[in-house]
Amino acid sequence: MQDVTDLPFMRVAAHYGAPDYFFTEFFRVHSQSRPRSTFSVPSWRTDRPAVFAQLIGEEIPHMVRTVKELLQYPIAGIDLNMGCPAPKIYKKNVGGGLLRDRPRSTS
Repeated sequence: MQDVTDLPFMRVAAHYGAPDYFFTEFFRVHSQSRPRSTFSVPSWRTDRPAVFAQLIGEEIPHMVRTVKELLQYPIAGIDLNMGCPAPKIYKKNVGGGLLRDRPRSTS
């Protein structure tokens, strides 16, 4: 949830009994985006990562680069959002908009 599931939210939720996993806000991937400058992973007192990084973007090479960079963080997984039906997202050819061009989204 954009502007909701940020690091302060995760810390408050963890204080009162964290869920098994958190999902980050969408990390918008483009040619100039770099996770190290905007992505933060909270440290929980568990023996496993508890955060999934949620990505949204349209350029496959930039998505691949970002996934490789994110693998350096202690995360539980990476979620490539291809289902967001919000018109604002869809018209930008990201989220559910990627599914309009199936050959491109599966390459």
